[in-house]
Amino acid sequence: MTTLLGNVNNSIPLLQNKRSVLGSLTNRPLNQINTLKQKNVHQEINNCKVPKKQKQPSLGTVQLKQSNERIRKYDESSQQSNTTKKRFRKNQKSKSNTKKETTKTKQRKKSKKIKKAKIKPHSIDPKEVNKITDIHRPFSKLPEHVTEIADEITQNMRIKEKKDHIGEDFLHKQSQVNDKMREILVDWLCNVHINFEFKTETLYLAAKLLDKFLLLKPVSINRLQLVGITALLIASKYQEVNTPDIEEFVLVANGAFTLKELLKMEIIMLTILRFRVTYVSPYFFLQIYLKAAGIELISEEFLKLKFLSNYFLELTLLKSHFRKFCPSKLAASSIYLAIKTLDLNSNSNSNFNSIGNKNVLNKSGQNSKCWSKTLIHYTKFHTEQIIDCVILISKLSNQLCNFEQSEENQTPNIIKKYSDPDFYSVAMMKIPLIKKN
Repeated sequence: MTTLLGNVNNSIPLLQNKRSVLGSLTNRPLNQINTLKQKNVHQEINNCKVPKKQKQPSLGTVQLKQSNERIRKYDESSQQSNTTKKRFRKNQKSKSNTKKETTKTKQRKKSKKIKKAKIKPHSIDPKEVNKITDIHRPFSKLPEHVTEIADEITQNMRIKEKKDHIGEDFLHKQSQVNDKMREILVDWLCNVHINFEFKTETLYLAAKLLDKFLLLKPVSINRLQLVGITALLIASKYQEVNTPDIEEFVLVANGAFTLKELLKMEIIMLTILRFRVTYVSPYFFLQIYLKAAGIELISEEFLKLKFLSNYFLELTLLKSHFRKFCPSKLAASSIYLAIKTLDLNSNSNSNFNSIGNKNVLNKSGQNSKCWSKTLIHYTKFHTEQIIDCVILISKLSNQLCNFEQSEENQTPNIIKKYSDPDFYSVAMMKIPLIKKN
């Protein structure tokens, strides 16, 4: 009880103080109280600081800042790269100068050695006849020569020529046409070929189409000229870029047949040949063998060799017994006889005025100087393998050049063609008569 009374007594002065405060407030007038309240409110408002709204940057300004930073970084990196490039160029120049000095000294040493013995490009040195040279290397930068697959193409042509081989007895089905009539027809086709200014390949293809047709179907004498001009027409359409009109082929024959007959014979020939017009030509192999002869391609000697070998090869078209030889052997035999005729390797400094000094093969089994290892490599023939064909070509050329001209015996158009100065008059040269030992 005493404790409770003590607590109550202690709380009495507190209550008295509160009453005194309230009494003081109640005694003041209302205006003073309101002014005090307003002051307190204003102080509280001033004391509490409201955070100001921050202005947010627009998107355009942000992008500008980012782009400026990127430009600054790019400029710094470009300056660094330029400095590194300058240093690299200086180092390269110093290295190149040192290399040039070393190469100049080497070239001076080499030039002294080369001046002593110069060899023309794409020519075989007489001391290096037994070495095989790459004939495709000078033409490696020319895409039309396809040097990468040239050997594969020739190998494919060798396989194909065996399949398309006709043989010398292709006239066995003909009762009215003989070898002499065919010779006259081919010589006339050569004249038409010259007048129309066709390619050389066109003449070889026309002769091949003619022989193939004579092998498969019998032909009368009246239709022989029509068959020949039709073969030339088909060959020109295959080989030439611009062919003459068909009416011109009719006019060349001087009314031997009409336009309708020519068109009809063209259909008959194509159906019998089963529209096979591609055949291996000896002219294809001759172009390869001429490169292997080892003569500079721009020289006059090469042109003489080219025209003379073409002359011998075109003479083989006249006679039917040359069909027993494959085209690659005919090309090899013609270039062998041309080299023999010009006497290239025995007299290297001669102007080919004295021709035909050596008219006998060396023991027929040994390879002579004119038939190098390069020619053996690319022709795939030794002299003993082509000797029979060479002898026949030499006999034919001597027979055609030596007979007396009369009304019955006229000079063939092939001889007239190669007697022209544009072909170095190779048909007028003295041709050696090749014999066996």
